[in-house]
Amino acid sequence: MKSRAFSLTVVACLLIVTPSEARERLKDGSTEAMMAEAVVRPLSLAGTVLGGAMYVITWPFAKLGKADTAEAKRHLLDKPYEATFKRPLGDFKRLKEIKEER
Repeated sequence: MKSRAFSLTVVACLLIVTPSEARERLKDGSTEAMMAEAVVRPLSLAGTVLGGAMYVITWPFAKLGKADTAEAKRHLLDKPYEATFKRPLGDFKRLKEIKEER
């Protein structure tokens, strides 16, 4: 019971921190960065799953309209996949780079 309360407290504290504070505090590879991964990785995984579902649903219509689907694939599948599975643990600089890639 105590470990559950501690875990919930840590997650709540991580969610309360503003992004500018988080950037200053979460140095890549630090303990705080690893704890933040407990929140960031599941959200990235959810983005990958939802993006994949959206891509699969919209792909046939885009092909019927002879539209290029590469851009949609990159934003809906490739970026969330890279943020979830290819980015090293605690590397928030890479997460920002993935987000800003065109």
